[in-house]
Amino acid sequence: MRLRLSSARHRIASYPPRRHSLHRCAVSMAASSGAGGAGGLVGMRHAPAADRNKDAIASVLARIFEPLPVNGIVVEVASGTGQHVSHFAAMPFGARLVWAPTEKGTGEAMENNLMQNKYASKDEALATIDAYVAHAGATTNVKAARLLDVSEVPWNDFENESAAGVFCANLTHISPWCATEGLITGASLALMPGGRLAIYGPFAVDGVITPESNARFDASLRQQNSEFGYRDTRTIIQLAKENGLQHSETVEMPANNHMLVFQ
Repeated sequence: MRLRLSSARHRIASYPPRRHSLHRCAVSMAASSGAGGAGGLVGMRHAPAADRNKDAIASVLARIFEPLPVNGIVVEVASGTGQHVSHFAAMPFGARLVWAPTEKGTGEAMENNLMQNKYASKDEALATIDAYVAHAGATTNVKAARLLDVSEVPWNDFENESAAGVFCANLTHISPWCATEGLITGASLALMPGGRLAIYGPFAVDGVITPESNARFDASLRQQNSEFGYRDTRTIIQLAKENGLQHSETVEMPANNHMLVFQ
Protein backbone atom coordinates (compact mmCIF):
# COMPACT_ATOMS: atom_id res chain seq x y z
CA MET A 1 0.00 0.00 0.00
CA ARG A 2 1.35 3.40 -0.93
CA LEU A 3 1.72 6.22 1.53
CA ARG A 4 -0.96 8.84 1.15
CA LEU A 5 -0.46 12.36 2.44
CA SER A 6 -3.04 14.95 3.34
CA SER A 7 -4.24 17.15 0.52
CA ALA A 8 -2.36 20.14 1.91
CA ARG A 9 0.80 20.89 -0.04
CA HIS A 10 3.96 20.88 2.03
CA ARG A 11 7.71 20.99 1.54
CA ILE A 12 9.62 17.82 2.23
CA ALA A 13 11.90 17.99 5.23
CA SER A 14 15.34 16.41 5.21
CA TYR A 15 15.62 12.64 5.47
CA PRO A 16 18.13 11.36 7.70
CA PRO A 17 19.89 13.24 9.05
CA ARG A 18 18.55 16.80 9.04
CA ARG A 19 21.35 18.65 7.32
CA HIS A 20 19.79 21.77 5.88
CA SER A 21 17.00 24.24 6.28
CA LEU A 22 14.16 23.76 3.81
CA HIS A 23 14.82 26.92 1.80
CA ARG A 24 18.14 25.41 0.73
CA CYS A 25 16.24 23.06 -1.54
CA ALA A 26 15.68 26.03 -3.87
CA VAL A 27 18.39 25.04 -6.34
CA SER A 28 18.27 24.59 -10.07
CA MET A 29 17.02 21.09 -10.77
CA ALA A 30 18.74 20.71 -14.15
CA ALA A 31 22.00 19.17 -15.24
CA SER A 32 24.87 21.46 -16.17
CA SER A 33 24.70 23.05 -19.59
CA GLY A 34 25.76 26.14 -21.41
CA ALA A 35 24.58 28.43 -24.11
CA GLY A 36 24.97 27.07 -27.57
CA GLY A 37 23.13 25.62 -30.49
CA ALA A 38 22.29 22.24 -31.91
CA GLY A 39 20.50 21.24 -35.04
CA GLY A 40 19.28 24.73 -35.87
CA LEU A 41 18.60 25.83 -32.30
CA VAL A 42 21.18 28.60 -32.46
CA GLY A 43 21.39 30.54 -29.23
CA MET A 44 19.40 27.97 -27.25
CA ARG A 45 20.87 26.43 -24.13
CA HIS A 46 22.42 23.09 -24.90
CA ALA A 47 23.69 20.26 -22.68
CA PRO A 48 26.24 18.10 -24.55
CA ALA A 49 25.84 15.30 -21.99
CA ALA A 50 22.13 15.03 -22.83
CA ASP A 51 22.99 14.34 -26.45
CA ARG A 52 25.56 11.74 -25.44
CA ASN A 53 23.28 9.77 -23.11
CA LYS A 54 19.83 10.18 -24.67
CA ASP A 55 19.94 7.05 -26.84
CA ALA A 56 21.19 4.82 -24.04
CA ILE A 57 18.49 6.13 -21.73
CA ALA A 58 15.84 5.75 -24.43
CA SER A 59 16.73 2.08 -24.94
CA VAL A 60 16.00 1.37 -21.26
CA LEU A 61 12.87 3.51 -21.09
CA ALA A 62 11.47 1.80 -24.17
CA ARG A 63 11.61 -1.49 -22.28
CA ILE A 64 10.42 -0.42 -18.83
CA PHE A 65 7.68 1.88 -20.16
CA GLU A 66 6.41 -0.71 -22.67
CA PRO A 67 3.61 -1.91 -20.32
CA LEU A 68 2.28 1.62 -19.80
CA PRO A 69 -1.12 2.37 -21.34
CA VAL A 70 -1.41 4.24 -24.63
CA ASN A 71 -1.61 7.99 -23.95
CA GLY A 72 -0.43 7.41 -20.41
CA ILE A 73 1.17 10.51 -18.94
CA VAL A 74 4.91 10.41 -18.22
CA VAL A 75 6.13 13.21 -15.99
CA GLU A 76 9.72 14.26 -16.61
CA VAL A 77 11.12 15.89 -13.48
CA ALA A 78 13.92 18.42 -13.96
CA SER A 79 13.73 18.52 -17.76
CA GLY A 80 16.63 20.95 -18.01
CA THR A 81 16.97 22.14 -21.59
CA GLY A 82 14.31 19.78 -22.93
CA GLN A 83 16.70 17.73 -25.05
CA HIS A 84 15.69 14.44 -23.42
CA VAL A 85 11.91 14.80 -23.55
CA SER A 86 11.95 16.09 -27.12
CA HIS A 87 14.03 13.08 -28.17
CA PHE A 88 12.01 10.44 -26.29
CA ALA A 89 8.61 11.78 -27.37
CA ALA A 90 9.55 11.52 -31.05
CA MET A 91 10.72 7.90 -30.78
CA PRO A 92 8.33 4.97 -31.42
CA PHE A 93 8.07 4.00 -27.75
CA GLY A 94 7.53 7.60 -26.71
CA ALA A 95 5.06 8.49 -29.44
CA ARG A 96 2.40 6.30 -27.79
CA LEU A 97 2.73 8.22 -24.51
CA VAL A 98 1.97 11.78 -23.43
CA TRP A 99 4.97 13.55 -21.91
CA ALA A 100 4.78 16.27 -19.29
CA PRO A 101 8.12 18.09 -18.91
CA THR A 102 8.77 20.15 -15.79
CA GLU A 103 11.48 22.42 -14.45
CA LYS A 104 12.02 24.46 -11.33
CA GLY A 105 13.54 27.15 -13.48
CA THR A 106 15.44 29.45 -11.20
CA GLY A 107 17.45 28.94 -8.08
CA GLU A 108 20.82 29.11 -6.43
CA ALA A 109 23.77 28.12 -8.60
CA MET A 110 27.00 26.63 -7.37
CA GLU A 111 29.73 29.22 -7.00
CA ASN A 112 32.03 27.40 -9.40
CA ASN A 113 29.30 27.51 -12.08
CA LEU A 114 29.12 23.73 -12.35
CA MET A 115 25.38 24.16 -12.75
CA GLN A 116 25.24 26.49 -15.72
CA ASN A 117 21.56 25.92 -16.32
CA LYS A 118 20.42 28.72 -14.02
CA TYR A 119 17.90 30.60 -16.10
CA ALA A 120 17.30 34.31 -15.91
CA SER A 121 13.62 33.66 -15.34
CA LYS A 122 11.15 30.82 -14.97
CA ASP A 123 9.67 31.79 -18.32
CA GLU A 124 13.05 31.29 -19.98
CA ALA A 125 13.39 27.82 -18.49
CA LEU A 126 10.02 26.67 -19.78
CA ALA A 127 10.45 28.39 -23.14
CA THR A 128 13.70 26.53 -23.76
CA ILE A 129 12.03 23.17 -23.15
CA ASP A 130 9.10 24.04 -25.40
CA ALA A 131 11.47 25.20 -28.14
CA TYR A 132 13.32 21.87 -28.19
CA VAL A 133 10.02 20.00 -28.31
CA ALA A 134 8.77 22.12 -31.20
CA HIS A 135 12.03 21.67 -33.07
CA ALA A 136 11.68 17.87 -32.72
CA GLY A 137 8.12 18.00 -34.05
CA ALA A 138 6.80 16.30 -30.92
CA THR A 139 4.22 18.88 -29.90
CA THR A 140 1.25 16.54 -30.40
CA ASN A 141 2.22 14.28 -27.49
CA VAL A 142 4.14 16.67 -25.24
CA LYS A 143 2.36 19.02 -22.89
CA ALA A 144 3.61 22.59 -22.46
CA ALA A 145 6.43 22.67 -19.93
CA ARG A 146 5.33 23.63 -16.45
CA LEU A 147 6.96 24.68 -13.22
CA LEU A 148 7.53 22.04 -10.57
CA ASP A 149 9.37 22.28 -7.27
CA VAL A 150 9.96 18.58 -6.72
CA SER A 151 10.33 19.05 -2.97
CA GLU A 152 6.76 20.32 -2.61
CA VAL A 153 4.32 17.41 -2.54
CA PRO A 154 1.87 16.56 -3.88
CA TRP A 155 3.04 17.86 -7.25
CA ASN A 156 0.81 20.49 -8.81
CA ASP A 157 -1.38 18.65 -11.35
CA PHE A 158 0.32 15.29 -10.85
CA GLU A 159 -1.40 13.69 -7.90
CA ASN A 160 -4.12 11.18 -7.20
CA GLU A 161 -2.46 8.50 -9.35
CA SER A 162 -2.73 10.50 -12.57
CA ALA A 163 0.66 9.55 -14.08
CA ALA A 164 1.65 6.31 -15.77
CA GLY A 165 5.36 7.04 -15.47
CA VAL A 166 7.90 9.39 -13.92
CA PHE A 167 11.41 9.94 -15.28
CA CYS A 168 14.24 12.00 -13.84
CA ALA A 169 17.86 12.34 -14.94
CA ASN A 170 20.86 13.82 -13.19
CA LEU A 171 19.09 15.42 -10.26
CA THR A 172 19.94 13.52 -7.12
CA HIS A 173 23.68 14.30 -6.90
CA ILE A 174 23.41 18.04 -7.63
CA SER A 175 20.57 18.96 -5.30
CA PRO A 176 19.90 18.73 -1.56
CA TRP A 177 18.55 15.48 -0.19
CA CYS A 178 15.07 16.98 0.12
CA ALA A 179 14.87 17.00 -3.68
CA THR A 180 15.45 13.24 -3.83
CA GLU A 181 12.96 12.69 -1.03
CA GLY A 182 10.43 14.85 -2.87
CA LEU A 183 11.08 12.92 -6.08
CA ILE A 184 10.30 9.59 -4.42
CA THR A 185 7.37 10.80 -2.34
CA GLY A 186 5.86 12.86 -5.15
CA ALA A 187 6.15 9.96 -7.59
CA SER A 188 4.47 7.59 -5.14
CA LEU A 189 1.48 9.94 -5.02
CA ALA A 190 1.40 10.67 -8.75
CA LEU A 191 1.77 7.15 -10.16
CA MET A 192 -1.22 5.02 -11.01
CA PRO A 193 -1.18 1.33 -10.01
CA GLY A 194 1.41 -0.39 -12.20
CA GLY A 195 3.14 2.91 -12.96
CA ARG A 196 6.92 3.11 -13.31
CA LEU A 197 9.53 5.46 -11.85
CA ALA A 198 12.97 5.65 -13.52
CA ILE A 199 15.83 7.62 -11.97
CA TYR A 200 19.03 8.05 -14.01
CA GLY A 201 22.38 9.33 -12.86
CA PRO A 202 25.55 8.52 -10.93
CA PHE A 203 25.13 6.77 -7.57
CA ALA A 204 27.02 5.10 -4.78
CA VAL A 205 25.92 1.54 -5.55
CA ASP A 206 25.44 -0.28 -2.24
CA GLY A 207 27.59 2.42 -0.66
CA VAL A 208 30.48 2.12 -3.12
CA ILE A 209 31.46 4.76 -5.68
CA THR A 210 33.45 3.53 -8.65
CA PRO A 211 35.64 4.24 -10.53
CA GLU A 212 38.08 6.59 -8.84
CA SER A 213 37.09 9.43 -11.18
CA ASN A 214 33.54 9.25 -9.84
CA ALA A 215 34.81 9.23 -6.27
CA ARG A 216 36.83 12.37 -6.99
CA PHE A 217 33.83 14.06 -8.56
CA ASP A 218 31.66 13.17 -5.56
CA ALA A 219 34.28 14.63 -3.23
CA SER A 220 34.42 17.83 -5.27
CA LEU A 221 30.64 18.18 -5.16
CA ARG A 222 30.58 17.81 -1.39
CA GLN A 223 33.42 20.27 -0.99
CA GLN A 224 31.58 22.87 -3.04
CA ASN A 225 28.21 22.22 -1.37
CA SER A 226 27.87 19.93 1.63
CA GLU A 227 24.29 19.08 0.63
CA PHE A 228 25.28 17.68 -2.77
CA GLY A 229 26.95 14.38 -3.64
CA TYR A 230 26.26 10.86 -4.89
CA ARG A 231 23.32 9.16 -3.15
CA ASP A 232 23.55 5.60 -1.88
CA THR A 233 21.25 3.32 -3.84
CA ARG A 234 20.37 1.49 -0.62
CA THR A 235 19.01 4.69 0.92
CA ILE A 236 16.96 5.55 -2.17
CA ILE A 237 15.56 2.02 -2.40
CA GLN A 238 14.62 2.08 1.29
CA LEU A 239 12.93 5.46 0.92
CA ALA A 240 10.99 4.16 -2.07
CA LYS A 241 9.91 1.11 -0.08
CA GLU A 242 8.64 3.35 2.73
CA ASN A 243 6.52 5.13 0.13
CA GLY A 244 5.04 1.97 -1.34
CA LEU A 245 7.31 1.72 -4.40
CA GLN A 246 9.02 -1.57 -5.20
CA HIS A 247 12.55 -1.57 -6.59
CA SER A 248 12.43 -3.76 -9.67
CA GLU A 249 15.94 -3.36 -11.09
CA THR A 250 19.13 -1.35 -11.27
CA VAL A 251 20.43 -1.01 -14.82
CA GLU A 252 24.08 -0.31 -15.52
CA MET A 253 24.43 2.55 -17.99
CA PRO A 254 27.37 3.99 -19.97
CA ALA A 255 29.88 6.36 -18.36
CA ASN A 256 29.44 4.78 -14.90
CA ASN A 257 25.81 5.83 -14.53
CA HIS A 258 22.83 3.71 -13.46
CA MET A 259 19.06 3.65 -13.87
CA LEU A 260 17.02 2.82 -10.78
CA VAL A 261 13.61 1.43 -11.68
CA PHE A 262 10.60 1.27 -9.35
CA GLN A 263 6.93 0.37 -9.67
